[in-house]
Amino acid sequence: DKAVSFVTDWGSNMVKAGESLKERLSNYVGSVNCLQHLISNGLKDFAKNDSLASVISKAKEVVQYMTGHGAPCAIYDEKKKELHGTALIKAGTTRFGSNVMSMESVELNE
Repeated sequence: DKAVSFVTDWGSNMVKAGESLKERLSNYVGSVNCLQHLISNGLKDFAKNDSLASVISKAKEVVQYMTGHGAPCAIYDEKKKELHGTALIKAGTTRFGSNVMSMESVELNE
């Protein structure tokens, strides 16, 4: 006998496909929700807290300003070389983890 397990995010299409497979092959197929996806969704909900959302927004503004203006960017690049060599990271729109990395880079570059 062979057993199959699959890991998915919680997209409605994946849930429906998993249910269909389990109906047809109930003795052999199981599914596991992706822990990383679960944590990411939890952090997205946590980030809806007003004070945390404000911190994330301000960190994004700092990074946007520093990377989008020539003079501050040039000064930052010189200081970065002297101190630690770490770049500012822009937050992506699709992953909460990028907000965390962006805020860490702002803190490191204070």
